Amino acid sequence: MKDLPRAAQGTTVVLDADVYNTLVDTLRRLDSWSVAPPLHLIRDGAGNHLSTRSSAEQVLVGIIGVESGGGRYKGTILAGQSTGSTSTNFQLRASETQSATDGPLAQTQSGNFVNNALVINVLEQYVGNSHILWALTGQTSPPSDWGAFFAFGRIMGQTNENPSRSIVYIEGWPMAPVWAKITAHGSAGTYQGRIFPGHIADYMTDAGPVYTTSGGATSIIEGNLPSADNCWINNAWEQRAGLGTCQLPVGVYVPGFIVGFSDQNQVGNSATPWYAVWTMTPPYASDIANQVQAIQSSAYTAGDDPGESPLTFGVNEVHMMNALKSDVQNLYASLNNLYNNLKAAGYIGQDPAT
Repeated sequence: MKDLPRAAQGTTVVLDADVYNTLVDTLRRLDSWSVAPPLHLIRDGAGNHLSTRSSAEQVLVGIIGVESGGGRYKGTILAGQSTGSTSTNFQLRASETQSATDGPLAQTQSGNFVNNALVINVLEQYVGNSHILWALTGQTSPPSDWGAFFAFGRIMGQTNENPSRSIVYIEGWPMAPVWAKITAHGSAGTYQGRIFPGHIADYMTDAGPVYTTSGGATSIIEGNLPSADNCWINNAWEQRAGLGTCQLPVGVYVPGFIVGFSDQNQVGNSATPWYAVWTMTPPYASDIANQVQAIQSSAYTAGDDPGESPLTFGVNEVHMMNALKSDVQNLYASLNNLYNNLKAAGYIGQDPAT
């Protein structure tokens, strides 16, 4: 701003053109000012208002249903005080085993959650009819079992419905990598287990692989396991192969993914939900090792060749031999087809040897 002359007190001031123009330019600059986030400028009849504004409000939402569009869900925003305590299990809804909730709570109306949010999962864009956060087909109200999924996101606007709902964007994929110890066999590739807590790498320096059963650090691994089973482990490899049995030994650790909560487990008629863990660990070939040892033992002395003795094959070997047989048959068919095509094209004569 220019250095303007000062007027004496009580005198009449006549503005020359230079002073007047300076005042006009200054007022124009004040009236046309601009701001950058997080500042916010509002102009109305009372003047200009400068304030601060956060980028978007963060909220916790519960998924209570699906919308027709892929990646879109009906949601309820959780807010309010907690009724939980430091001695109860953490939970976001009341259950049969714990009445208090650690909050915040969802608004309810006629016994159902209020649908006050349009929840959009960023990871499901472009995919038609995709609703990976909701597996309860046909459910229009909050489920009574453990299928509810909660997500953390930001309010990005409002819908044009009446009444309007908050639009909440989330990036919630209901999967987390874990290591779990198999404690008991179920059926058809399903196991009971316990999820290992904490950072496993801290305990692997001296113990080798995490499933090692000897070494100084193994006791540290075992000592940090929960005192009771807390998950069902489903082996996708075994179930896809249709083996019908559990091939993984009890006591080993397997890598997998938590994909949510299973329904209320039936072990001891408990109403406590367990984690649902999926793994793709191939069956262990323990039967093969046992048979090799048996062949080398004195039990097989009938012939010079141990292979001539009668053997009982385990389920692993049966599947392996059947697969090998199928591969050989397919290879023969492919080579035979190639030979016939080359012969028909005139590249080889009638004699296969040519």
